[in-house]
Amino acid sequence: MSRLVRYLIVAVLIYVIDMGGYYCLLKLNVGPVLANAIVKVAATLCGFFMHRRFTYRIKGFDGASADAIKYFGLGLVYTPLSSGVV
Repeated sequence: MSRLVRYLIVAVLIYVIDMGGYYCLLKLNVGPVLANAIVKVAATLCGFFMHRRFTYRIKGFDGASADAIKYFGLGLVYTPLSSGVV
């Protein structure tokens, strides 16, 4: 299976976590901005680990902290922007 296919699989799973979690939190009467922030954090965590292990097949922890800083840094920029849209 190519890396592109693995990347797309993970992207779809992250989307399901993001949108499905958002919908569930709204049904639980969580406000839309808070719900969005919660699911973005969950989706970012899942995305980081799934991409590392499944998409790029990185098994050890070598370079994990540098990768995490970049990945979560992007999430810190993206989450407030998407919450602002909501």
